[in-house]
Amino acid sequence: MAFIDNDKQVSLRVFEVPPGNSVSSARDVEYLCKLRYPRLRSSLHDVLISSAPLTTSAVPSIPSVPFAHSPTADVLITVIFEYEVDSRTDTVVHLVPRSTILNQVSSISTSSRKFRNWKSWGPEGSRMLKLTSSNVWTCLSYGMKFIYCAVGGKYARVFDFNPYATTKDANSSASCALLPWEPLPMETKIRSRRKPFKIDMVTSLPGREAYALLPRMSVLGWEGAMITEDHIVLILVSGSTIRVIFPLMTP
Repeated sequence: MAFIDNDKQVSLRVFEVPPGNSVSSARDVEYLCKLRYPRLRSSLHDVLISSAPLTTSAVPSIPSVPFAHSPTADVLITVIFEYEVDSRTDTVVHLVPRSTILNQVSSISTSSRKFRNWKSWGPEGSRMLKLTSSNVWTCLSYGMKFIYCAVGGKYARVFDFNPYATTKDANSSASCALLPWEPLPMETKIRSRRKPFKIDMVTSLPGREAYALLPRMSVLGWEGAMITEDHIVLILVSGSTIRVIFPLMTP
């Protein structure tokens, strides 16, 4: 969960809640680890955290899709910061593998200090992207993949942080016709005056990226996109009607 302290220090706190226990407030449970971000320089409107599949999700005995995600495999924790600078709302997306968080929890399990500063966990263990969010709620990540489609977009950007796929692409010239993957740059820098934090954000989690050309359904383009085990799911809004279409399979 995300917390903002009185000194404008935002952090992710990791809790352990035994199965079957009901907790009315996160403040009723002692956290295992607090992962700090740099201090804020702007006002936060919201912090949205999601991941898929959940750790409690069960793999079907006869999967209905060709690729099923193991509950024990790594997944991305997607943290979306909505903030205001100069009376304008902006968004950054922070992609953190669950393994990064669990490694930090493990490293301080025997320590009386239950927090890690940004430099200890963020720059090398995650990627932060400057993206514009859609007003339509979508599940942007599944497993170690993340998708982004701007409102009215004609293409989607797909990011994959699976370390095995990333290493394979780095050592091979092979490409996929549907999604021609390219390695991400060594670092992603967010250093314009519109960033939400007081320092430049430099992150370097290895990954790959592909641009997927989307079928044309409307002159206004697509409202958003989601990603599942094996499909890119596109969202088109017409009045009060939301149309969901499964047009592309992902490798």
